[in-house]
Amino acid sequence: MPDWAEWKARTDPVDPDSVMRIDAATFFPNGNIQIPMRTLAGGRYILEYTTNVVTQAFAPLVENIEAVGETTTVIITNINRKTGYYRMRLEP
Repeated sequence: MPDWAEWKARTDPVDPDSVMRIDAATFFPNGNIQIPMRTLAGGRYILEYTTNVVTQAFAPLVENIEAVGETTTVIITNINRKTGYYRMRLEP
């Protein structure tokens, strides 16, 4: 990631622990998914999803997620999607 992107994400390019990332998701029998994300307080994020990273674009799943600290947890209800790819990004 270039330094300008680190600045925008408010991460430290020389600190390997200063990252934006999704930690392990938890899938529940009722179809809900709990997704903890490493964030920075005050940042706004988008959680996106796709079933195929080669042939299908990522689509917004949850938008306007306001980070409240180093970890922000998103709970998605009744989604029933255990396979696929999730990513987070900063809102523009």
